[in-house]
Amino acid sequence: MKLRKAQLEILGLVIIVMLILLGIVFAIKYVVLAPPSSLRQDFLKTQLAANMISSMLSTTTNECYSDTDITDLIIDCYKIPSNRMICENNKQSCEYLSDTIEHMLDATLKKWNKNYEFLICDWDDDNEMCMTGTKIVDFKNPLNKGCQGDDVTNLEQKQVPLPIEGGEERFVLMTICN
Repeated sequence: MKLRKAQLEILGLVIIVMLILLGIVFAIKYVVLAPPSSLRQDFLKTQLAANMISSMLSTTTNECYSDTDITDLIIDCYKIPSNRMICENNKQSCEYLSDTIEHMLDATLKKWNKNYEFLICDWDDDNEMCMTGTKIVDFKNPLNKGCQGDDVTNLEQKQVPLPIEGGEERFVLMTICN
């Protein structure tokens, strides 16, 4: 009788250990090895576009004037041509801005083989696009022709307004396609 009772107790302990191991296996499969949540992935996606714009706008250059940043060059580009800054090699601010942004995009997104579109323009809220004839910078990854035909759900987009003299605004728009 005692032997039979001991065998039942051991069998009970084995069943408990098996249930605990089964629980650990499920926890590992669904918690530890689970892919990142889509909320986190969406956050990381939009962060690349936002960080690119933030980095670009705060980049300084000494080729025009001391401590001139990209934001200053964009603002200067919207001035009358005769009032614009002159940068190295007698380039006006718009031409220098375009060359600098192209170099930045080539060294990052193009090198990482990302499709992208980068625009600086007047924004039309009604049509959600740049107003015709207002683009001063328009870059697309030349190998992939920008984001044409890409699924809208896979686009990362960040739009930043820049105040210009006279209360006007221009917009910097970065779209990264995945």
